Amino acid sequence: MLGITAQTTFLLLDLREKEDYELWRIKEAINYPAPNIGRDKMIPEIFHFKNKPEKLIILYMNDERAGTKAA
Repeated sequence: MLGITAQTTFLLLDLREKEDYELWRIKEAINYPAPNIGRDKMIPEIFHFKNKPEKLIILYMNDERAGTKAA
């Protein structure tokens, strides 16, 4: 992991389950399983990016439809 600093412009969230994340992932991605969104479980990293126009939160998962719904 490269780490998040004040200069980091994006947060990459892998919405797959932990087992899939451990098999393969993008190097800078943080595992945040999609069901956590519905449970209102926030990780501290999200607060650094949420509602800030100069920052991006990028989501990915295996299923495009499920990923779109989570977004």
